[in-house]
Amino acid sequence: MQVYQNNSFAGLINPPVHALDSILKPVKPLWYEVIKEKELDHLFLKKGDKIKYEEVSPATLREAIVLIKRYVPADTCRTIILFHLDDNNLSRYDHETLGSFFTDFNR
Repeated sequence: MQVYQNNSFAGLINPPVHALDSILKPVKPLWYEVIKEKELDHLFLKKGDKIKYEEVSPATLREAIVLIKRYVPADTCRTIILFHLDDNNLSRYDHETLGSFFTDFNR
């Protein structure tokens, strides 16, 4: 989640989404407004701050893999990295789904 205070980027937070249900209201797709102050991940969220919440589904990751394979030449030095896989993000995928992202590059 990207935090914007006074229309300027203030930082990133990565709490479980349900932890913010009581302090955010949706304003448009992907965007929320803080309606109740809260300190979170070393950022003080103030009323009126904006939060952009982006989430990538397994289907979207598979589409990205298809594009990468189409436009990035494969070689023996290629390394595949999925960024920001903390416990919160890892809990969204079972082991089979996570492993399939890597095997999809070899098909």
